[in-house]
Amino acid sequence: MSLGYNQALLGGVLTMDWFQAQFPQMDVGDALPAERHHKSTVQGTVVSLYAAGGLLGAIACVAMGDVLGRRRTITIATVIHLIGAFLGASSFDLAQLVVSRVILGFGCGGQLATVPIWQSEISPAKKRGAHVGTAGVFIGMGLALALLVDLGMSFADR
Repeated sequence: MSLGYNQALLGGVLTMDWFQAQFPQMDVGDALPAERHHKSTVQGTVVSLYAAGGLLGAIACVAMGDVLGRRRTITIATVIHLIGAFLGASSFDLAQLVVSRVILGFGCGGQLATVPIWQSEISPAKKRGAHVGTAGVFIGMGLALALLVDLGMSFADR
């Protein structure tokens, strides 16, 4: 569930006043026309670093899974994911936010690349599809939860 939540959360936060005040480098709404392109590029880059980190995490876990085993790889990816989430939640500077997005993506990519394989390896044949498919359901629930939190926060007093 946290994979989907982390994937969707930043999109709604970008437009909130407190976020724009904390990270003026990404404030496209109040930008002058001359600086709007640069700020939107920075904003897009920060958002997409999650996916870039995820790609690196997924690739890294291919080799790690064979060397360390699936469970240890999942544990390491989860710890990296938690570190990235903590850094992202406590970000006070753009550099910290950038680093947190890469680390968070790396951990999530490692989990996405390893958990379904491990589930299919340990599940009985009759329940394998249901077990692996359930992961997708929870990722979708995390996405929905993040979007609902964003919607609810859009009505909060600023």
